[in-house]
Order: sequence, then structure tokens, then C-alpha cells
Amino acid sequence: MSRSHMTKIIQQLVAMSLLLLIGTNTFALDAAIKERLNRPEKNAITLLFLQQAKDAILVPQQKNCYHVTLIGIDHKSLYFSDQPGRVVGQVTATEFLDLWKKDGIKPNAALHGDYIVNNRIVTFNLVATLTKPNFDTKTDTWQYHACVTDVHTEAQKVPKHLNNVTLFIDNFDGNVGA
Repeated sequence: MSRSHMTKIIQQLVAMSLLLLIGTNTFALDAAIKERLNRPEKNAITLLFLQQAKDAILVPQQKNCYHVTLIGIDHKSLYFSDQPGRVVGQVTATEFLDLWKKDGIKPNAALHGDYIVNNRIVTFNLVATLTKPNFDTKTDTWQYHACVTDVHTEAQKVPKHLNNVTLFIDNFDGNVGA
């Protein structure tokens, strides 16, 4: 079994484990969940998101910022919430963008993937804030502007290409999070 196939299996197991840890209540992003997102802080739920892709391209922009393109993606984003709601489900690209653009947020994110150096697979993690989300329907790619927030990542050489990519997007601010 190849390393990339094994990594994909591990990523799927992690996603399924999240579902089990959160609980068995699975919901679509329907009116009831949207209403719970907009409650006053004390009773609101906070959504966190997970996107998986075959590859990512990172193009340097200004200092410590990158244009990130996720390629070979799953067309839906997994979401889940923390206490007290503990909901889980998937949203379409349109629903995800609607939530994001609602408040002009800049969520924290962790980008994880592998790249090859001297015939050796190296794991890479990037911690950043994300802006300018875009889903390109012609190429089936997600695109983001990512600015590094982690000192360790700033010191690393950021690869131009990653394989077996997972993007974890932290809770949204304003009406969609804490």
C-alpha cells in the first residue's frame, strides 16, 4: 500500500473519529442551525470546518502571506460544533461562502500536508489566518489568502506544493462563533 493511499485512509479515519467524538446527531445546515448560530453569545453554537484535498499550491504574496489553492477537493466541507450543541454535517461551497462572507471574518486555520525532499516524505503544517475565500466551479478548486501567524512556520521554508492536504478552519467570529 502506498504512503499516499495510507495517508488518505488516515485522513478519512480522523474525519470519522470526529463524527464519533462529537456524537451521532447529524444535521444539514438548515434553518434551525442557522438560527442557533445567530443566538446571543451565551446560547450560540460555534462551527469549525474541515476541508480535504489531494494537493495544495502555495504561491508567496507579501511577507509571510500566500495564495493557497486546494486541488482535488471534496465538494462539501465537514463542519462540527463544540458544546453545547454538538452538531455535525456538511455544507456546500455556496453555504460555506455565505457563512464566511456574512461578517467579513478572518478565521485561524491549520494547513497540513506532505511534500517530498530528497526522495523523503516530509510533513508540513502552516498556521495562518484566512481571507478571500473563493470556490472556482470551473476548476473545482478552493482558493484562500493565508497569512502566517505561527513563529515556527515563519522560520520554515514553505513548500510550493503539498500532497494529501487537510485544512482545518477554526471557529468564525461575530454571529457565527465566539
